[in-house]
Amino acid sequence: MQATKKGIEINREELWALLAFTGDGEQYACVHFRVNGSAKLEAAATDGKRSVECVGPAEGAAPGEWAIDADFLELCRNACDAPEKSILIRLSSAGIRDAHVVDEQGEMIAPIGWHRAASSSQVTMSDVIVGLQVPSDAKHMGSWCAIDPAAVLRGLSRVRVAADDCPITLYPGPNPTAPMHFECRSEHGHWKGAIVPEKVIGPGSEADEPPQPDEGAPGRADRQTRLDLEDRANAPKDGARDERDDDDPIIDDAEAARIKAEQKGAHGLTTNLAPPKKGGRGKRKKAGG
Repeated sequence: MQATKKGIEINREELWALLAFTGDGEQYACVHFRVNGSAKLEAAATDGKRSVECVGPAEGAAPGEWAIDADFLELCRNACDAPEKSILIRLSSAGIRDAHVVDEQGEMIAPIGWHRAASSSQVTMSDVIVGLQVPSDAKHMGSWCAIDPAAVLRGLSRVRVAADDCPITLYPGPNPTAPMHFECRSEHGHWKGAIVPEKVIGPGSEADEPPQPDEGAPGRADRQTRLDLEDRANAPKDGARDERDDDDPIIDDAEAARIKAEQKGAHGLTTNLAPPKKGGRGKRKKAGG
């Protein structure tokens, strides 16, 4: 997300995240965009109980503030039907001029139509976000931990439904890596549990130990390639017998006969098939011969 002389450029995923925090009514059914004097683009949304903010660069963009209709932005998100595409919202001092789908080079490839005013100047960002703004690093105090929202929030949502929509109480651990506990109650039961936080470099930072792929996972193409190369390296030279074939259950008739004869000889059922060594014992002569 960024602001330029052309307008606000934003992709599908960024729109999706901002729209998830919008609410109902004129005050909350919009996303607020503001270009300030320090060359930054601020975007914020709230439903009165939750809020989200994102800050991006604003190079050469004129300062201003716009509250853009959530339904219009949803239309823009749906029009952005490929990862390489994004949305360009062209602005003026009075509001939105228009919006276009753009390609990777920033070329406009399709306009987005709208039947009513897409922005409003009646509600400002400070009117809506005040009290829900995320404090800066210098002001932030208290415990923190990092979570995987896809896994954690889905599970907590189901616990709340099972507990008759009882709000869930969270207990952050004494340090960022200690488990975070939760609980809620209803007439039918007392729910409680724990969540192991994600390991991160610091608050709001990337993972400290990115997950490593399982080298033993079946079906991995890179693992199969490695095994193929190992087989080639360990393969016997031309004419040599491969000892690894001893475990092969499929043998020919001659090999089966040889193995059978060796087994009989080991149990004393037959005489030694090999000729006697020189100097060894011969057959005993019969008495009186």
